[in-house]
Amino acid sequence: MIPTIKPSLAALLAITSLATLTWSTHAWVQQRQLDELHRTLDSRAELYAASIGGALNKYEFLPLAVAQSEAVAQLIEQPTAGKVSELNAYLVDINRRAGAFAVYVLDANGTTLASSNWQDRSSYVGVNYGFRPYFKNAIAGGIGRFYGIGASTFEASRSCATGASSASWPPRSTWTGSSNRGARRARANRSGSRTPTA
Repeated sequence: MIPTIKPSLAALLAITSLATLTWSTHAWVQQRQLDELHRTLDSRAELYAASIGGALNKYEFLPLAVAQSEAVAQLIEQPTAGKVSELNAYLVDINRRAGAFAVYVLDANGTTLASSNWQDRSSYVGVNYGFRPYFKNAIAGGIGRFYGIGASTFEASRSCATGASSASWPPRSTWTGSSNRGARRARANRSGSRTPTA
C-alpha cells in the first residue's frame, strides 16, 4: 500500500521547497551581482591608480632639468644676490612652462635659496625643509619622494628630491625642487623635486 500524504503536510512541504528554492536563487543572484561589482570596481581602481600615478609623476623631470641649468651651477659655485635673482627669474619661467605649483633650490642644509614663488607672501625662500624625508633621502644620494602636509602651505602635497652638482664646486649639496598642488581643490597634489649637488 502506498502511503498518502496529508494535504496539510503536502502544503508544508511545498512551501518549504519553495522557500528553499527562493533563498537559493536569491543567494546565487546576489553572489553573481557581487562578483560583477568586484570586477567593475577592480577595473575602475586600476584606471584611477594609473591616472593618479600619471599626475604624481608629471613633474618628476623638473628637478633634473633645474639641477642641470647653468644658473644653478653658477649659484652653487659662487652664491651672490645677483645670481639668486637670475635663478629666481629662471625658476619663474620654467615653472610657468611646466605648470607646477612651485620650483625651488635648496642648500645643503635644506634652506630654500631661490624659488619660483619668491615674490609671493607664501614664498619658500628662507624656509628650511631639511627635516623632510625627501630631502634626507636626496642628500644621501637617492631620490626622495614624500606625500604629506606642506610645512608652509599646510595643504596635502607630494614632493620629490634629487641631486644637482657643479663640476668645479667642492663636495657640498644644493637642492632643486618643484611642487604641484591643486589650489583649493579637495585633491591637492604636490610633486616636488629637490636635487642635491655634490
